[in-house]
Amino acid sequence: MSEDPSEPARDALGLHIAEYDVLMTRNTYWTTIQFSVAPAMAIYLTLLTTTWESIKIVNPTANIGVYQKHLLWLAFLGTELFILAGYNCVYEIYNNVRYVETHLRPEVDKFVAPHSYWKYERFLEDQRGIHSLLLECWATVAIVVAECIISIKEVPWTRVDILWFGATLVAAVIVAARNINVTTIRMRHFR
Repeated sequence: MSEDPSEPARDALGLHIAEYDVLMTRNTYWTTIQFSVAPAMAIYLTLLTTTWESIKIVNPTANIGVYQKHLLWLAFLGTELFILAGYNCVYEIYNNVRYVETHLRPEVDKFVAPHSYWKYERFLEDQRGIHSLLLECWATVAIVVAECIISIKEVPWTRVDILWFGATLVAAVIVAARNINVTTIRMRHFR
């Protein structure tokens, strides 16, 4: 019994479609994680605010300013890490779509003519302008502004302030680098 010559092609196309489905499922999970970052950050900041307010109650003789200063730096560092998590989610989403467009689409093109499928990214290209850049970069800009404000507000610095500043500065640089990476992917592959 001879095998239908189109059957291997159909099997290969089925594998490519299955891979596409897996990647889109991953994007769904990444999007879910991305949208859980803001509520998690809100809970984190609420807990720190509660801690801030309860310092006076727990230890009335403590130097409140020192504790609050540490909590301010800790809140800022934690916020930076949450923003980094959000950018990492966007990176993974964009990277999956980039793979679909640059690797998977050419494989499917071999089996499907005309090439009139998976057109949503091309549809979005016309809609992505300067507003996309603003949406991607506002958090990084906010971090840089907050870093400047907190650094000036906390003068005079102690050694611990210098360590906190160093930690938050490193986090800010990592966030900015990831932001640039995300924007570069979008600009190169989706414009």
